[in-house]
Amino acid sequence: QINLEFANLNISALDPVIRLEAIDLTKTWIDHAAVLNCPRVMVNQGTLAPEVRQTAIETLKTMNAYAKAKDVFVTMEPRWRADARNVPWDVFVEVIKASGIWANPDCGNFPDTESRNTALPIMYGMTAGSSHVKNIPEKFNTADAIKISKEAGYKGIYTIEARASNGPDPYAAVQTILEILLASI
Repeated sequence: QINLEFANLNISALDPVIRLEAIDLTKTWIDHAAVLNCPRVMVNQGTLAPEVRQTAIETLKTMNAYAKAKDVFVTMEPRWRADARNVPWDVFVEVIKASGIWANPDCGNFPDTESRNTALPIMYGMTAGSSHVKNIPEKFNTADAIKISKEAGYKGIYTIEARASNGPDPYAAVQTILEILLASI
């Protein structure tokens, strides 16, 4: 999967020129993905605020139509931030369904255990074969999230995400996540 999160160039941009730039740049990277035989690209959904949601869906439809012609899947991951950029998981699912693209479940991007446990089975049913997995023990149990993916019948790949906040040694953080995955699958 190629990550196409181009900061402000996203499907929710208020400025139509910026949305068109996002479409053009995404098409370029879809071409690259096709040449590299990479099955997926992941876009940045921005805010998906109510006032731009329908335009965002139409933008995704345009990207998806282009990607389908190249045998590439367009994906998005759920977002949760404790600020105005928050995208509730049900809105995320609604936009994916309306646009015809695919989910890239990310077990760490939920505000609480209840929403994670409710949303992940739905999102695993909407995936094109990719899922982010991370370990934030103070926020959630990674093994429990992997269990949800197994119960949902997920057969795709897990992309490990380790960040500086996981400690000073990125290799140790990746190893921890790998050990959780191996013990869980």
